[in-house]
Amino acid sequence: MLFDKFGRQHTYLRISLTDNCNLRCFYCMPEEEYAFAAHAKLMQPDEILSIAKTFVSQGITKIRLTGGEPFVRKDAAVILAGLATLPVELTCTTNGVRVDALLPVIKAANFSSINISLDTLNTEKFHKITGRNLFDRVWSNIGLLLESGITCKLNVVVMKGLNDNEIIDFVALTENGH
Repeated sequence: MLFDKFGRQHTYLRISLTDNCNLRCFYCMPEEEYAFAAHAKLMQPDEILSIAKTFVSQGITKIRLTGGEPFVRKDAAVILAGLATLPVELTCTTNGVRVDALLPVIKAANFSSINISLDTLNTEKFHKITGRNLFDRVWSNIGLLLESGITCKLNVVVMKGLNDNEIIDFVALTENGH
């Protein structure tokens, strides 16, 4: 078991798969010419699986994949399939853009929930915030996850004067128990 110096047991591991992202949110990664880590410098799928196995043997029961945007890795499906062989709860934080492409693997890996970073419910604001016109795709992908029985939790960065008037709209999304 893993304990910190205060005697607290830790059962939750976050693994960042990449620093790359397919959006350019102005508060996170505004420059188009961003210098990402080369793929060869990232942990490879077998290394990720090996490290995850070590942590699971020490009591880890939940692994969250993060990034950047974890689903932009070309080998994301391989990583998910490998981690799915472990006796852990798998989840991730994603911007939702590539969920449709990876949904069969996500379902096969038995994800119970996925956090989606979504700062607005408005198409034009989404484009302003992210630099990409992909709101409809993300919204559709949230629907695909819910239809597949995968809980979606939304991460929202509230910004005064930009999306703070949407807080009630985000809260209203929870009324159906999703």
